[in-house]
Amino acid sequence: MALNIRRHIMVADSAQFAEAVAHMLTRRPLSYQVQLVPDGSVLREIEHSRPALAILSASDHHRKLCRQIKRRFDDLPVLILADPDALDGAVKAGADDVAPLPPREAEIRHRVETLVQLHERILALESHNRELELALEAQQAELEILRRESRDIGVLKRSIKENVMHEIKTPLLQMKSAITMLDVEMRDAPELERFYKFLDYATQAVSRLEGIVQNIAQLAAAFSFKSEPFRVIDAANTALRQLGRSWTAAKKVSQIEVQISEKLPLVQADRNGIGQVLYQLAENALKFSPEGQPVRIVAVPENDGVRVAVIDWGIGIDPELLRTIFEEFYMIDPSSTRPYGGVGVGLAVVKVILDSLGIEIEVRSIPGEGSEFSFRLPYAPLD
Repeated sequence: MALNIRRHIMVADSAQFAEAVAHMLTRRPLSYQVQLVPDGSVLREIEHSRPALAILSASDHHRKLCRQIKRRFDDLPVLILADPDALDGAVKAGADDVAPLPPREAEIRHRVETLVQLHERILALESHNRELELALEAQQAELEILRRESRDIGVLKRSIKENVMHEIKTPLLQMKSAITMLDVEMRDAPELERFYKFLDYATQAVSRLEGIVQNIAQLAAAFSFKSEPFRVIDAANTALRQLGRSWTAAKKVSQIEVQISEKLPLVQADRNGIGQVLYQLAENALKFSPEGQPVRIVAVPENDGVRVAVIDWGIGIDPELLRTIFEEFYMIDPSSTRPYGGVGVGLAVVKVILDSLGIEIEVRSIPGEGSEFSFRLPYAPLD
């Protein structure tokens, strides 16, 4: 009959009181299966049957044997039977426990049971650890597959974005140039005055289309930023230049009041990204502000950074809508007759950029009185 490994005790048959100890362990309630093994066969039998415990004596030969067992089978507990004057040598040999001679049955049984239970826990933990390692390997393999797929998707997205946006922007630029040339020529021909309104429609349509394409491109690109020291005024100037190039905002740029001191300490973030944030917020503020009403870009130093805000005195935002205005393609007025252009990605771009930089945005707004969008930029670290 095959041995039950968890109940199998191996005893070197030359150990002092070996047979007496074997008899103690085979009796109920423990009922261990005890195997008496010649000294020269101990290592081979351990390799073959993998017992739950090995019992040796404190002889010089057995202490050497104990060290060999611990080197080859480090999870196998070893109990040494030792005379009181040989206890130290048994401990130094690496035994897990030492039982004094002559053996007392209660003590022997207790020590053996403790070591066997410890061995069982070790085996269970090793088994669980192997399961965890296999699960981890499987997860790492799955993660590597996902990483490769993500890289492939990233390459595909960049390719699509670059190619598609190029294919859209090129004809759009041609349309814009053609309409501009027509506008110059037709304004000098009074007999064509009846066509002016159609020219205005075309100008507005191309302007709106350009804004849509630009916003979608910015939303697609707003995921990769660097951290660098810069002046807030430089980011604001970037936003103003971009507004000046925008057909929808160029005529209203004069409404913007920049209140940012050039002496402000340097801040740490992505300058172009913050410039894009200010552009989107300022364009949004101009869109919803009456003609001639100012829009302010301000920056104020605080203890832990510079607070930057874009403030308008336009139509304001209903408090119930504040949680949704940063969603992609969200528009306060989605109707086809709304007086405001765009497809609702401007504030989504703002949120994506600031989230990527680990910066929170705050909104305060009162319907009919205006809105304030603000965020805090950390100071650049001093060298």
